[in-house]
Amino acid sequence: MIFVCHVREYAHNYCLVVKIQVSLIVFFSSWLYMTLLFLLSCSQPEQTIPQVADEAPLKRLTTEQYNNTLRDIFSDVELPPFQFSEVRITGFYDNNTSINTASSITVENYQQAAFFITTAMDEQHYFPQCGDDDCLEGFLLSHAELLWRRTVLLEEKNEIELVIRGWREDLDRSLVMRMGMQYLLQSPQFLYFPEVGIPDQEENGMIPLQDEEIANRLSYLLWNTVPDETLREQARKGELHTREQISQQAWRMLGDQKSNEGILQFFVQWLQLEQIGSATIDFDQIWLMDEDNQELISAFLHQQLQPEMRQEIEVFLLYHLFEQEGTLAELLTSPQTFVTPNLAALYDMDIPDDAQSFVWKTKKSALSSTLELDELFFQSSYFPITLSSQERSGLLTRVGLLHKKTKPSHPSPVQRGVFVMEQFLCLAPNPPPEDVPPLEEIEGEEPLTNRDRYAQHTTNPACYECHKMMDGIGFSFENYDPLGRYRTTENGVPIDATGELMGADVSGELENAIHLSEKLSQSRTVHDCVTQHWFEYSMGRKDWREEDYELLKYLKAGFWESGGNIPELIVNVVSSPSYRFIAAEED
Repeated sequence: MIFVCHVREYAHNYCLVVKIQVSLIVFFSSWLYMTLLFLLSCSQPEQTIPQVADEAPLKRLTTEQYNNTLRDIFSDVELPPFQFSEVRITGFYDNNTSINTASSITVENYQQAAFFITTAMDEQHYFPQCGDDDCLEGFLLSHAELLWRRTVLLEEKNEIELVIRGWREDLDRSLVMRMGMQYLLQSPQFLYFPEVGIPDQEENGMIPLQDEEIANRLSYLLWNTVPDETLREQARKGELHTREQISQQAWRMLGDQKSNEGILQFFVQWLQLEQIGSATIDFDQIWLMDEDNQELISAFLHQQLQPEMRQEIEVFLLYHLFEQEGTLAELLTSPQTFVTPNLAALYDMDIPDDAQSFVWKTKKSALSSTLELDELFFQSSYFPITLSSQERSGLLTRVGLLHKKTKPSHPSPVQRGVFVMEQFLCLAPNPPPEDVPPLEEIEGEEPLTNRDRYAQHTTNPACYECHKMMDGIGFSFENYDPLGRYRTTENGVPIDATGELMGADVSGELENAIHLSEKLSQSRTVHDCVTQHWFEYSMGRKDWREEDYELLKYLKAGFWESGGNIPELIVNVVSSPSYRFIAAEED
């Protein structure tokens, strides 16, 4: 086990040290290229950007952000991950303010967590042995600033001191220390992101955010955790509110390894990677391994193979985003990937004898319901390989994405087609009528191929109108079985993977999934859709105002003109007026 420097260079140079086995793939980004991107991203005159302020709905820490915040503030305290009640609705990101609300159960969970945390702090001797109340108050006030992620106002300081002194009339310092920390951990200032801006600087209904509020927005989007000292210092000096200042910090933060986790949070949800762990296989119909015990086969699928499927996509994304060109087209067409021996078998590829491996560790792996764990740290050794360009092209042909949209015994062209429609074309299919029977009840005989089974959609008038678009896309994936393995025949019959892409500027007939990926990579419709997803995730809301569409139009144009450069899109979003201003309340 050795340590090697892994360079990710953006506007500045940063060194990421990664533990590796045998050796490490050392990738070098172009400092000049990323510096030019930074300069170009700031070259557009401010007056040409639509001046649109954010609605600024009250945002709450997600479960992931809560745990990351505790990890980084209380790094000397060993704490387990906490799990809170969260509403998950398909089509909404976990930070969306319309669903990320606190129920009575959530409030109770926060209370229990605060008690557990302070108990652990006491047992692990985190609290100082204060001999006077000044020490007690100073300790809690310093932690109020850390937990609230901003400077504590004078009136807030007075309120905290008043509460502490009230408790001290009847209780000893050690108990008040714990109660005070619980008070901070359950305060709205910690659990939420209150944003008031600078009201006396309002202009044209736009209130500039305070620098510390911008620091929080940046850090929890790009890193999914608290701002670091550099970002806090910039905010304290009042140097984090102009477009140029924010862009510079955003590029710095993207060059830090902490952006791995932050950026992956978007992709995990956009690509619905957590669904990988819930996919099931009928092992009587689909061969996976030579083993009669189905419980052992199932354990291998859920505890080994599915986490590796997800990790492959994570590594693929980070490599292409930060070590290569970082474009959407590259994500959709690149044959380069990273595999374990198990994944190599699914791809029917051999890992070269001289291939260098590295260890990738994911915080939340693809878990099935058979594992009653809130969180699992999972790691494997991965090897770089180049997949066959005749069989694979980018994200959509990775085994994990193919596997999660399937039935236990056969692929689902419907699910695969709907996934592309919603996530890449921003088109939502209508829900099926209640009186439409399942395909098995419509069929009069056993179909020879999976496509025959779903052909009922195009012959049944009740199905055709809705299914012509989703099935037209989904059929292009017929070369891939429920585990994402490539196939050319089914039951001795040649696979027909032709289809049709509709609803895009590059609509037309499809030869297969590779052809689909090529078309999507060149589509303005797809680039616009990805911009919309990033904007929605960044702003934490899905309901658009008329003025939002003006800014969205500007961001879409910038993304397309940049050649689909995703890091540049992110910086353009966080430096936009909607990320720096909130709308004044109407009288």
